[in-house]
Amino acid sequence: MAQALRKFIERHFGPIRRRDEKITTQKKLLKRSRRQVVQLRRRLRAAEAELSRLHSEKMALVSGQENADAQEKKREELPSFRREILSHRALVRQARFIDPESKTALRQIPHKLRTYTLAESHGLRTPEILGLWPDIDSIDFTGLPEAFVLKSDGGAGGQGIFPLIRTSENRFTIAGSTNEVTQQEVKDTIRSLRPGKARPPFFVEKFITSKNQQDPIPQDIKIYAFYGEIGQILLRSVSQHGSHHGTRYRFIWPDGSDLGEVSFDTAAPAIDANVPIPDNLDKLVEVARHLSLCVGTSFIRVDVYDTSGAPTIGELTRVPGGQHRYRTEHDQVMGAMWLRARARLEYDLTAGRPPGAIHGEHSAVDYYQQLGTVQTGPGSWPTIHRPCSQWCQRPLA
Repeated sequence: MAQALRKFIERHFGPIRRRDEKITTQKKLLKRSRRQVVQLRRRLRAAEAELSRLHSEKMALVSGQENADAQEKKREELPSFRREILSHRALVRQARFIDPESKTALRQIPHKLRTYTLAESHGLRTPEILGLWPDIDSIDFTGLPEAFVLKSDGGAGGQGIFPLIRTSENRFTIAGSTNEVTQQEVKDTIRSLRPGKARPPFFVEKFITSKNQQDPIPQDIKIYAFYGEIGQILLRSVSQHGSHHGTRYRFIWPDGSDLGEVSFDTAAPAIDANVPIPDNLDKLVEVARHLSLCVGTSFIRVDVYDTSGAPTIGELTRVPGGQHRYRTEHDQVMGAMWLRARARLEYDLTAGRPPGAIHGEHSAVDYYQQLGTVQTGPGSWPTIHRPCSQWCQRPLA
């Protein structure tokens, strides 16, 4: 009976049970699907939030880059001494190939004896020359005073300069040092220098003593001149020739006002506000201004010494070494000076100024003629003479 009832129920109610099981299963699947939909919606909201964040970051980066590009463009449009001098340095390198015969002022500047002749022709003082030699083998220190300076006519970085103090008949010390050298050792040192660091001819000049000199070597006064306009002045006190040890720097304006920590050159010694300012700074500035107008380039650094009676010319430097990293506002002021100088020089050339260096009408020694080398090199270069009142003593426009 019970078995028959079970079969009856299975026969008549089985579809109902399977239906109920299917409905139960479908409910479970629907519940699971709803949970999945909730999870997916959460993920979608998180993805949308992340997308919005990334978009905001992208827009911020784009805006920041646009601002950076705008700032960079603005900086490029502003004057910059560093930009000008780095470009000028590249120009000097190219000029070696464009002007191998040194017909332009830019190529003629590094020759010290020609600079001396140029300065003397404008009535400016130069060091007294005690000896001239065409090559290294001819150099002879016999009969020279106790202190003198041996120089090469062409060179860079001060490597062809030897300020010597006699200790015995044939032994000398480099100023500021205790190490002794002989005449032959000095010659060997010159021979060992890389090409271009010490080019003949060679000469000896009287050892200069500057006013109020505190160090074994006279104070360097390096004046940055822009075709008649004077920029910064670097005062450099050196205790030992060829060494940064003990060297002190100070930057000032032409009126003597201190520029403070204006330079960021990492290789330069620290700036020292105690480096003395020359008493007759105005005379030194006027000498540099005069030479910058007659040399024929928009920029030149005039190295001069504050000596008794009148300033003494050291040399002209067309591209000073170093990184030339300065405070932004100072870099812009000096850059503007360079651009104004370039414009003034272009104007004067259009108005009839002869290109290149202009020699004055004062008596001047032709040192290359004394050496008998007037047919080649600096001795063969023509000179243009004009009264100083015509181009070299003109007020700024």
